[in-house]
Amino acid sequence: MTINYTTPAQVFDAAESASVNFAEAMMQLGIGSRAEAKPHALQWASKKYGVPIRTGQRGDGFDRTSKKGEAAHKAVQRVLNIIYPPSDLPSGKSEAKQSDPVAQLLKKFNNLTAAQKKRFLAGV
Repeated sequence: MTINYTTPAQVFDAAESASVNFAEAMMQLGIGSRAEAKPHALQWASKKYGVPIRTGQRGDGFDRTSKKGEAAHKAVQRVLNIIYPPSDLPSGKSEAKQSDPVAQLLKKFNNLTAAQKKRFLAGV
């Protein structure tokens, strides 16, 4: 059996450029980020699946205890992931949070008074 690798490659090339095309279309509408697009995606999914948008502790979304609510949630995630792929999202970890523990201890030690430093060093 001979496999034609050209045709799947063409599909992969089209899929790769699709998110760029969708993102460019959103930019032309004045929607430049995933965060700006989410309310529009929620409205779209609400109408499509017939479920109301609710505001919870984590912001607007759907009641995911119902099948329609879960389907609407997945639809929003799917379209946002297509337009704004997760690889393009910031990791959420800032360099400030990843500070050196030794540097933190040294900073705390330097903030001690002379008497506190003396007591601390005597106990070591």
